[in-house]
Amino acid sequence: MSQQPNELEINRRRDAIDALDRELLRLLNERAAQAKTIGSLKGALVASLLIGFADTFGKVLVPELAGVAVYLLMAVVLLFRPAGLFGRA
Repeated sequence: MSQQPNELEINRRRDAIDALDRELLRLLNERAAQAKTIGSLKGALVASLLIGFADTFGKVLVPELAGVAVYLLMAVVLLFRPAGLFGRA
């Protein structure tokens, strides 16, 4: 019979997951800031919103693949719009 984790262990695991979420959010914010320096401000804003939506909806709809959702979105955008969301000026 498997032993059920106690409340302390559950809280420890939850804290570890929260720390990973904070780290992922920090990395995504850095990537959005880097995108801003490469292209237009409008493109960076839209890209940041798309990243946020992909991350949030990925966690809700497909929790097993939530970490991959942002990278899949990036791959799709690069595949169909290699010059950027709004093209280069």
